[in-house]
Amino acid sequence: MKYLTQKINRYKSPSFIILITVALPILLREFVSHPTTDVVFAIMVIVSLNVLIYLLFIATIGRLIVNDFVSILIDMGLSFLLIGIMFRIMHWPGAVMQITEGILFIVIGLSSLIYLKFKIH
Repeated sequence: MKYLTQKINRYKSPSFIILITVALPILLREFVSHPTTDVVFAIMVIVSLNVLIYLLFIATIGRLIVNDFVSILIDMGLSFLLIGIMFRIMHWPGAVMQITEGILFIVIGLSSLIYLKFKIH
């Protein structure tokens, strides 16, 4: 819970996360010829898309919102929503779950932002 209240450096991208999400499936596909590596590859592609789109929204929307927790919720919700819409267009499984999580995070973030903005002392 402590990391939610600390100031976050939004402009420093976690390159190790991107490296892991790109390198791990490639290594698994090269050295292991098992059908489960396709599942791992698909999961890692989903994770890397979520991380990269999340970093994009943090760089743009994170500057507009002062509270870090609210900006994290809204950014994560937008990234899940965007990935869910892409999955829905491509008719891939998991689209409804991604869209539901995205809308849930956005609603929680916006309601927290409204509460913090207009709370009665």
